[in-house]
Formats: sequence, structure tokens, C-alpha cells
Amino acid sequence: MEESTHILRRYTSLASALHALESKSLTLLPPDKWDDEIDRGLMAAYKRRLNLHALLALCFSAAGETYHHWRVFAQSDSGACLTFERKRLERSAENAGVTMKRI
Repeated sequence: MEESTHILRRYTSLASALHALESKSLTLLPPDKWDDEIDRGLMAAYKRRLNLHALLALCFSAAGETYHHWRVFAQSDSGACLTFERKRLERSAENAGVTMKRI
């Protein structure tokens, strides 16, 4: 994620998008259910290395739209893409005690 990118995208299911819009909140989830086995393994190793009780995450994209984003993250033809102003999202995350990192 380039530091100059002003917009972050969250590809998700329609149900999750509607929940986020109605509640004006985002739900962090454990990465152990992620589609990508390598990503799951890396997050599990990170959790073990830091000896964390829990590790929750949510993925955003700074890149332009691709088939991969829709297929992996939206998971069906009823997916949605929410867009966020990067700086505002970072401030909100910080205020909630959530760390945002590029991975």
C-alpha cells in the first residue's frame, strides 16, 4: 500500500457491507477462516511470535479493482466494495485502539 494512496477499498459480501453501513462500524475477524492458506499461516505465525491471546484483522486494498478482489473477498455475485478515505479510517482505527499496518 503506497503511502500516497488516498482511498482504501474493502471488498466483502453484501450482508457484511449492509451491516457496516447500518452500524457505522467494521467487524474485525480472526484470520483462521481466510481463503488463502499462506495468509492464514502467516497470521498464525505472527500471533504465536507475539504470544497474542487473539488476533483479529480486516483487509483493505489500495490497488485498483481486480477479479481477485471480487472473487476472494466478495465471494459471490452479491459482493460489494466499500471505499474509505485512508486518513479518516486510520484516525478512526487509532481512536478505537486498532493498529493498521501494511502487509
